[in-house]
Amino acid sequence: MLLYVVGQNIRNYRKKSGMTQAELSFLSSTDTSHLGKIERGQWNATLATVNRIAVALDVPMSSLFNQGGETREDYTMLRLFV
Repeated sequence: MLLYVVGQNIRNYRKKSGMTQAELSFLSSTDTSHLGKIERGQWNATLATVNRIAVALDVPMSSLFNQGGETREDYTMLRLFV
């Protein structure tokens, strides 16, 4: 569940910013194929990778763990994860 939430949030923020996967991969020093798997919830990214992606997207890292989407602060999954 957490993998899917993080992946969907990354994809939503990436699309909102008008970035392609290749651009985000370059800015976050993440392999493009890994980024695709992360967005689909098929790859368990490290916290360091999620942090690099958050920095590249210019969003707080905690927002990528937000189960309620970008408009609602719900960090239940983050608390369970950490």
